[in-house]
This record gives sequence, C-alpha cells and structure tokens, in this order.
Amino acid sequence: MLTLLLMRHAKSDWDEPELPDHDRPLSRRGLGDGRRMGQWLSQAVLPTRILSSSAHRAVATASLVVSGVSYTADVLVTPRLYLAEPRVIVEEIVRLGESSPTLMVIGHNPGLEDLLGRLTGVATSLTTAALARITVPLPQWGRLTLATRCALGGVWSPKAIVP
Repeated sequence: MLTLLLMRHAKSDWDEPELPDHDRPLSRRGLGDGRRMGQWLSQAVLPTRILSSSAHRAVATASLVVSGVSYTADVLVTPRLYLAEPRVIVEEIVRLGESSPTLMVIGHNPGLEDLLGRLTGVATSLTTAALARITVPLPQWGRLTLATRCALGGVWSPKAIVP
C-alpha cells in the first residue's frame, strides 16, 4: 500500500497583476497557511518524497511544508505539473520510478481536484493549501493509472486545523 498526498499550493498574491501567472508569490495568508500545514503534517503523516509544480507559489508552498516536517530529501520540481491535468500528474508520478511509500504532489486546480475524483470516486474541493490523503492499493508507483481505484483518507484545510 502506498499513500498519495495531494496538496494545492497556498494562497497566491495578486498585488502585481502584471506578473505572469507562473511567477506569482504567496500572499501573507498563503505564507501562514503553508507553515500551518507543514506543522500539522509533522504530527499527521510525513512525506517520503515531494514532487512540486515549478510555479513560484507551489515551490514556496513546498518550502514551507519542508520547514515544518522532518524531510531531508530534495523537493523534485517539474514544469509539467504547472496547471497539469490528471493524466500528466499520473505520468509524472510514474516517471519518478520510486518506491517512496508516501508521495506528496504540490500543484494546482482544477487538475488536483480532478485527479482526486478520478482515483477515489469522491468529488471534493481542494481550497488553497488543502491536503488530501489517498491510499493507493499498489506495491509501486509505476503501476498507477487513472483507472486505479483508491480510497480517500481525508481532506484537511488550514482553516480546519487549529494552530
């Protein structure tokens, strides 16, 4: 059994509308929410590998999560996860070719929500900095497909977590 953690990036800052979408930083709220989720993860479930979109807000979210947990490996950053659809997210997970028991993917909606629904059959919302825990009934990530039937273990948002 494997665990897949899907995390939407924290709230981005829109104070500079001329910035390209890919380059938007986190807002003050996003910084706090990212820290809060990292601290919560340290007590709930620790990722053994983190894969992130290359968007500034996703990489910054990954950095905040890492600062809150005992994670020593590099965060793997890939441009293919930027606004990726479910098929591409699964391709990136499979391409990783690892046996990490708990993989975290930090990315964007609507792709993450769509993937969550496809894998679990549960339609649910991932607000900014929200995290979904999915149990994957496979021995290795290389076997994951969009048809794999998984179980949703829960969805948590920064607002639902007491600081």
